[in-house]
Amino acid sequence: INPGNIGSMDRVKDVVQAARDHGVAQRKVLLLATEKGGTLTVTEVAASLNMSLSAAEEVLDRMDDGLRVRSDVTDQGIIVYEFPELRHHPRLESGSAG
Repeated sequence: INPGNIGSMDRVKDVVQAARDHGVAQRKVLLLATEKGGTLTVTEVAASLNMSLSAAEEVLDRMDDGLRVRSDVTDQGIIVYEFPELRHHPRLESGSAG
């Protein structure tokens, strides 16, 4: 192994692990959204999944594609993330796929 490549390999491993962690977080958020009827707030995600508010917001913002997940601000100024597909098909099974 070329010693110059070790740092590069570590960075690749970090990126792969971060992507895996994000996928796990997304899956947990989807299951929570199913339980909550297809709408969530950052605070609900943080409290239910034992995340910081900033981590919960990051996961939700990265999921917000305007189609499967979309955000809206209520009249009270609360950002609500809606999962229309889950509202249409309310049963999402837990499992290892995803």
